[in-house]
Amino acid sequence: MELPKEWSSPLETRWKITTIFLTFAHAMLDVYMSRRQLNLLKRDLSPSDVVIKRRNARITEGNPHNGFVKPTYQFTAGTLRECLVILIVIFDIIPQLWSLVAKIQVKHFEIPIEDDLPASYMFVCCCYTLWKLIQIPDVLYRHFILRENGIRSWFITPARDSIFHKIARGQSMTSLIFFITFGVLLFKMLDKKINQNFVVFAGVFQVFFVIFYPIFSQPGFKSMKVMEDGEFRSKLEDLAAVAGFSMKEIYVLNARHDAIYADVQMNGWPRKTYLTVRQDALEKYTTTDIVALFAQELGSWKYYNNLGVFCIGQQFFNYSICSIILFMEEKSIYQAFGFKGQQPLVAGIALYAIIIAPPLSAIFRLLINQTAHRTQFLVDKRAMELGYLFDLGIALCKANIPLAEAGERDWLYSMYYYPKPSVSQRLGALEKLEMDAEVAEKAEGAIKL
Repeated sequence: MELPKEWSSPLETRWKITTIFLTFAHAMLDVYMSRRQLNLLKRDLSPSDVVIKRRNARITEGNPHNGFVKPTYQFTAGTLRECLVILIVIFDIIPQLWSLVAKIQVKHFEIPIEDDLPASYMFVCCCYTLWKLIQIPDVLYRHFILRENGIRSWFITPARDSIFHKIARGQSMTSLIFFITFGVLLFKMLDKKINQNFVVFAGVFQVFFVIFYPIFSQPGFKSMKVMEDGEFRSKLEDLAAVAGFSMKEIYVLNARHDAIYADVQMNGWPRKTYLTVRQDALEKYTTTDIVALFAQELGSWKYYNNLGVFCIGQQFFNYSICSIILFMEEKSIYQAFGFKGQQPLVAGIALYAIIIAPPLSAIFRLLINQTAHRTQFLVDKRAMELGYLFDLGIALCKANIPLAEAGERDWLYSMYYYPKPSVSQRLGALEKLEMDAEVAEKAEGAIKL
């Protein structure tokens, strides 16, 4: 009995066809999400209005965040990124890079290729350098066209976007790849095999990191001072009492603008016990605005706003670790992608990061963002129940002025690309809640009559 031709095709062809299919599917998903937003923006505009709005989006600071430029950039960048992945796979760039660093190790360091630890270090450095160089056009476009301060973030990562912060929340495939690479290099240096012990190591690290990171990420008391007594402090204490939150103290926090702390945030470990208000928030908002933001924070406390996101993130972390280990231990994968009789683990991680990670990350990102969006609307509803519906709307506009000016955003596009709903979405939800409350109040009055 003869096997079908597609079953008897070379292993390399099957793997590469699968890779191209996943890459194409991911690119089509990016294009679909961006086209939804573009169609929404063009829905109520004439062709001449679309041209004017596109031109204004390039010169107006608010519009690029949600105007025509941003979604166009997103699907164009996504398509180019996936084309680059296909070229890397077709021309066996990863095996060629590994062969180059292996030759350098043997020729210049006179170390046999069986001891591939130096080559692994060089390979990781080369991959990181190439990754940063490939980002340059994207960084320049985001900096000069989208005005997102891309050049500074290319050199210095803000604290809220740091690898450790993202590992704790399980929200970034990049941070996960960094962690796995570090673990593999550490095991190689200790001359340990990548087996079940590595899984135990990753699990123990994750548990300890999740427990201790929230402790060390609490704001330092040296940067805080107790808020003075007065009408403002009394309003915050009264609101905490109404919501049932046992607040021990209120502090004014002097923190950098890119710190992980929100303008108004409840802190404490293991339980929330005190409130911090940033010094720059006192200058940016009115007293009523800050009280409204505190009402929103009380909603986060009531509904455990970050718990759902955290649980999905940790599941993503665990699943990705297991899949990466299985991927880089599979010999047929190395043969299919051009490695001749070699199985370098760091190269396997690079292949995973290029082939499997992007579509997998997109799926989990959508799940995480969907949970975050749903919980955020519940949080805003709690602020409305505490009587700060109108004030919260004003505070949200002040907190996100570019996003507030950007206009309407498609709900699925927003959920795919952004961890929180836009200001326009939240204001629309608050307005609907207000209308529903008025209808319910009128109905209740009619029943009494």
